[in-house]
Amino acid sequence: MRRLLLILALFVALPNLASAQTRDGRLIERQVFCPTLNETRRVQIYLPGGYDAPENSARRYPVVIFLHGFGASPGSYSAQDLVLDSLVRAGQVQPMILVRPDGGLPLPLFGVGPSRRYVGSFYTNSELNGRFENYITDDIVTLADTAYRTIPGRAGHGIAGHSMGGYGALKIAFKHPAQFAAVVGHSGPVSLDLTPNLIPELQRESAGRPLSFFNGIVSAFTFALSGAFSPDLTKTPDPVDLPVDAAFQPVPSVLARWATEDVKQLALTAPGLGALRIYVDVGDHDEYKLTVQNDSLDAALTRRGIVHRYEVYSGGHSDQITTRAEPELRFLDAAFRQTTTVASRDAAPVGFRLLSAAPNPFNPTTTIRYQLSTASPVKLEAFDALGRQVRTLVDETQAAGTHTATLDADGLATGVYLVR
Repeated sequence: MRRLLLILALFVALPNLASAQTRDGRLIERQVFCPTLNETRRVQIYLPGGYDAPENSARRYPVVIFLHGFGASPGSYSAQDLVLDSLVRAGQVQPMILVRPDGGLPLPLFGVGPSRRYVGSFYTNSELNGRFENYITDDIVTLADTAYRTIPGRAGHGIAGHSMGGYGALKIAFKHPAQFAAVVGHSGPVSLDLTPNLIPELQRESAGRPLSFFNGIVSAFTFALSGAFSPDLTKTPDPVDLPVDAAFQPVPSVLARWATEDVKQLALTAPGLGALRIYVDVGDHDEYKLTVQNDSLDAALTRRGIVHRYEVYSGGHSDQITTRAEPELRFLDAAFRQTTTVASRDAAPVGFRLLSAAPNPFNPTTTIRYQLSTASPVKLEAFDALGRQVRTLVDETQAAGTHTATLDADGLATGVYLVR
């Protein structure tokens, strides 16, 4: 017993600087009944500075749903509130609402038969765990839009997460791209066909004993994945089909069931990803061999021609969580700004309209169209996902009518670019 608790404590020891510092906004802890799960769940909401000010009573805010990792909790990531505050004070991102739902399960110390569950839901609909994917897409999205002044609909919704939550955010966004403008996945197990790479670690943890959730963190992780992707309620005491047999050999039939929830496979087949802003990152020394999985996802998106941003940073699985919050929030802010502009295009002032770009995605050039109702000075600029100006396309007075400008990406890195 002591060994398991120590392992889990080490795994979830995440930076939480927010506990000792003052936020600009208001942090709310709620117990919310979730119809999809038919149970009450903890949800943490961060309302940005100025949300409660009378002069902002009509203002609406984009919302980011952040999914926590395996063995962690919503509060494990509250340091991102301080990062958001700093960026807003500097005028580098707009204020946002952050929603962190609970995707965890109780330790299976006293579970018997089908009641036994394994710490993490992987935000997946499971016969054993419950409908955790729809818990996010239905219950949590509805909570955000009805209880708080969000920008409703896809234009104001983003989803992000770390580890198990990184997997969950990408999987949910890829399956429901009409609900989200952007997604950020940090260090997620995104290519489940590569999960058998952890077999040597499973063998080391077992040390000649039968496979058990209690053997170590990789063993616990494997049982949790099985509870999400391959439950079998006829089995006791562990109601799951594992991806390896007693001799630690892969079981193809189980891995085939896992493939239906594989983010990399969704990247190759899911419809509607072209309009989704996608950012994926992972540490170059990830302890759980997730760098190669994320490399595989990057290759799949590239092969399909889906524009995305991928970064491999210096670090491990959990040691850069707070550091990675800044590029995450900058990316989401840029995506919200672009999506809101596109969504409201028909209501643009009659003096000008910024029309679509074609082709999109593009390599190496795309043509941007815009209309002027009267002769006007025009400045058309392109920015990268961090908000840095990379090109000035037009800077002159132009006559009324429809105009075009060409964005040439020669010399620019692969990624998402915005036009203002």
